[in-house]
Amino acid sequence: MTTTEGRKRRMRALLTVMLGLLAALVAVPATPAHATPSGMLCFPIHDDKGDIVEWHCIEIPVVICPPPCGPWAIELYEDIVLPRDVEIDYLDQLGGGLELVGAATFERDPAVAERLLDRAEDLFVASAAVLRGAKVQVGDVGFADLAGNQIRSDPSLDWLEVAGTDVGNGIWDMQAALIEPRPDPWLEAGMEEFGSAYQHLASGA
Repeated sequence: MTTTEGRKRRMRALLTVMLGLLAALVAVPATPAHATPSGMLCFPIHDDKGDIVEWHCIEIPVVICPPPCGPWAIELYEDIVLPRDVEIDYLDQLGGGLELVGAATFERDPAVAERLLDRAEDLFVASAAVLRGAKVQVGDVGFADLAGNQIRSDPSLDWLEVAGTDVGNGIWDMQAALIEPRPDPWLEAGMEEFGSAYQHLASGA
């Protein structure tokens, strides 16, 4: 939203934290193919009765992804019933932001990574703007049953609940940035929350 030196410092600091965590994670023995695995994260879309009717899924690069490696689900509820196209729109922007955070984490060029985080922040803010003040809370988390339109809880996915809480907090921070006279602290807090969410998703811990 801005191009101030403060924002640049914030982005560099966040990138340093993310790359530091990634460096610790890649100490895990590599697969024979040396390929970066990916996991699928899905957000359910509800009808006006609150039933899951479809899914918005994204592929994100991960470091550790033991079988079955998803698909994971994080359910987000809004305090008002949103038109279906509005719900899809804000989830699309949210998912795009998380994808860019993942791309930035694996990017070796710091300048490119910073630009990716810059674009991610814009998408997170756009997602919050689409909500227009609707409050979001985290519902169920677990494995996504895409065929049965259900979320199946699993005790091994306690980290996913933490990631979901981070996502919810990040959305709240971005909404605050849209209305507060000094948005920078809220933008910084929101990006830290989304960065934390991604690290849980990338490490499965």
